[in-house]
Amino acid sequence: MKNFCISLLVIFFCIFAAGCSKTDSALNGTWISEIGNTELKLNNGNFEHSEDGVPFMKGTYTTENSNITLTITHYYSDVFESLPDSVWYSRSDIKKIIESRGRDISESELDEIFTSKTDKYSVSGNKLVYNMETFKRK
Repeated sequence: MKNFCISLLVIFFCIFAAGCSKTDSALNGTWISEIGNTELKLNNGNFEHSEDGVPFMKGTYTTENSNITLTITHYYSDVFESLPDSVWYSRSDIKKIIESRGRDISESELDEIFTSKTDKYSVSGNKLVYNMETFKRK
């Protein structure tokens, strides 16, 4: 009975607290697009995307069967020109700012901004192919 309870607790923690997300450790590192303007940092389930040296978005990712799913959790202020400071903004931050300016924003509008996207990927040595773009490890 004791082992059963411990197993049940482990399963509960894994499913509800940690999510049991899988990531491919071969993705860990900083990747630069072949055209040179996109930088993608991947680290054990967290990502950060920059364009032309300027932070753009960050969030989490999981991998399974050569698919990677990125979920956006924050945008950098330069993405939304009207945001006051050069910092990362979460979904709730952006909602509060928009509403403080007298405009309503629906949850479905926020869902379109803070979305998840799944694409095929492959890693071979220092080469990553993702979203029909080739990256080299920095």
